[in-house]
This record gives sequence, C-alpha cells and structure tokens, in this order.
Amino acid sequence: MESPFASRDEFVVINYKAASPGLKAPLRVVYFSDLHCAEYGEDNRVLLDEIRREAPDLILVGGDVMVGRSDAGIGPAVTVMRALPAIAPTYFANGNHETRMRYYKEGYENKYRDFLTAIREAGVHVMNNRSETVDIAGNHLRIFGLELPLPYYKKFRLPRLKLRKLWWFAGSPDEEAFNILLAHNPQFARTYMNWGADLCVCGHFHGGLIRGPISGRALLNPYGFAFPKYGYGHFFAEGRHLVVSSGLGDHNIPIRVFNPHEMVVIDLVPEDGHAAEC
Repeated sequence: MESPFASRDEFVVINYKAASPGLKAPLRVVYFSDLHCAEYGEDNRVLLDEIRREAPDLILVGGDVMVGRSDAGIGPAVTVMRALPAIAPTYFANGNHETRMRYYKEGYENKYRDFLTAIREAGVHVMNNRSETVDIAGNHLRIFGLELPLPYYKKFRLPRLKLRKLWWFAGSPDEEAFNILLAHNPQFARTYMNWGADLCVCGHFHGGLIRGPISGRALLNPYGFAFPKYGYGHFFAEGRHLVVSSGLGDHNIPIRVFNPHEMVVIDLVPEDGHAAEC
C-alpha cells in the first residue's frame, strides 16, 4: 500500500493509491496535518514547491497547523494556508490546537480569529462540522470536516465516539457522492468508516513518536497508551480507506524515531484494481 518515500529537504513524501467504486476518474489529493507552525524554507517555500510539483486536484489539511500556546505565533501557519488555494481547492478542519484556541480565547489575543479570517479571505474552505458538495476532476465529491470537542482529546483515558454522535457533529454521508471526511483524531477510525467515509484522513498521533523500523507501526498515542491500532499509515476495510499521517511538525515532545515528518499524496482511482484489507 505504501511506496518508498522520497526525501524533500526535512520531510518526506508518502504516496498511497486508493481504489473506490465511488470514483469516475482519477483524483490526486495532497494531504498534510500537524504542521504546528513548522517552516520548511523561507515562507515554507520548500513545502509549497513540493505541493505544486505534485500537481494535486485537491488539497486537504487535517488540523493543528498552529500551536495552541499563548506564546506561539501564527505567521507560518497563515503564510502556508493562504498560498494553498492558488494551487488547488483547499479544505481545512480544526485540530485540537485550533479548537483549544477557539474555546479559550483568553491568552490567545484573538489569534484563532485572525487565522480564520486570513485563510477564508484567501479561499480556504473551513469545514468545522459542516460539509460541501463539489465536482472536481470529473468526480462528484462531498467533503466533510469534523471538529470534536476537547473532552475527546483528554489524556490517559480512551473516550468513545458513538455513531449517532458523529451523525450529530458531521451530518450524514451522501449516497450519490464520494464522501471524504477530515477527522483530526484517528482514535475513532472504525466509527468514521462505519459512518460511511469513502476516504478519511487523520493526524494527531504524530506517527506514535516512535515507529517500528520494519513494521512501521506507531508505538504511542497521545492518550498515553501503546500500539494504537490506527496509529499510522493507510488502512482499508469494507471498501473504505483511512489515511493517518505522522504530520509535518512537532510541539511539546519533539521526539521522532524511524518516524520522519511527512506530506501525503493520495492517488484515488476508480475501482479497477484492489487493495489489501487491514
């Protein structure tokens, strides 16, 4: 499912291929998450040049492009996000850091408001618990964004997300479209697939900090538990695809072992091939 990655300065590019009967034509998606205001070259030029080189039809950004700390700036996040719509239609949903900044305004000096205003003015589609229907590259898509409340991120416990709660947050999938779900937290991967996401993209776990050198399996999740089932990689079950990225940045614990920073390219194709279930 994963081809050998190619080094691009300080991050790698991971390529996945996903076949689905819901597609009518090939669709190339660039996806990244957890930038945390990292900078790859001046004004993130290295990252943006690589995105342009991949020539995506669609760009998905899975949250945590900022760092939810009062002493952290938002400049690198704003710069890269504002540049994306000129490359391809861009859809973004909050991660837990943006949600924290939105909920707790004190101490953040309106940083979340300023970030949101800037990226919306640039043409980014902000998809916090909302959806849009769009036709891209010959495909009829319904793109959903999930913003979970902060209790779903509480450490040292394993919360559950029931299917009816996901319906309440995100709405119902469209039976006439290829359904894409931006969902920052992969802890609830089975719920996302049961809900009806033909493609779901997640981040948040940072690849588990440490990954097995042979298996590539994530060691830890942010809840403090080992070997999360959906910690990293491309998963396929019952006709549905899930991609969990290790992200482009770090914040409190900048530890990575066998776990490079990454940008993801997903080549979606009509179902004329096959994928192994995971």
